[in-house]
Amino acid sequence: MSPDQGHQDNLDKVSNLPEDGRVDAEDERRRVELRITAALASKIDKFRTYRDAGIIDERDSCVVAISGGQFALQAIHLGLPPPVTSVYPFGGEQVVFNPQARRFNSVFGVAPEIVRGVGPAVQRTAFQEPANALISGLIWSRRSIGNFLGQPDDFVFVQSQVGKRPVRRAWLKWAEAYFVVEDGRQLWAIKSGRDRKTFRTASGFK
Repeated sequence: MSPDQGHQDNLDKVSNLPEDGRVDAEDERRRVELRITAALASKIDKFRTYRDAGIIDERDSCVVAISGGQFALQAIHLGLPPPVTSVYPFGGEQVVFNPQARRFNSVFGVAPEIVRGVGPAVQRTAFQEPANALISGLIWSRRSIGNFLGQPDDFVFVQSQVGKRPVRRAWLKWAEAYFVVEDGRQLWAIKSGRDRKTFRTASGFK
């Protein structure tokens, strides 16, 4: 699925990039997250329809693919990519010094909602809701036909914490892959198939 920037009357529409290139990165990220959550919700509804019609079997693993190709530059991220923070409640990153270990640790705040310009906030917990257990994960890319921004392979995979039919971690060689570990207390990132890193919130994000 390739969502567009949003309707012109939508206050949360992904902005057109200004000529001087100056943007509010935090607000732009929020807008991108809202496009992802809207696209994901639409796909989840369709999967339920397919399941009811018998097109999808209960033994099938269902993965949603979303392209940010129509707002690729706006979706460039620092830190955790937007598809992760759209489905798990990670907030801003905090750096904490551990005097015993003599090193800095990265901890994220908890942000269960994405604020909207008008209307109720959107929950960023889709992959923690038992009602969405049909979905095994999310594939994200900023590329589309005619748009080859980013790395040669920029596929990001995010595993659902509640998916009943999880896909194998080595299913494909992802540019980045995120899996829930330690019973939901950490998110485990694998980059380029080998580099590993864990992310946690101050209170765990379960």
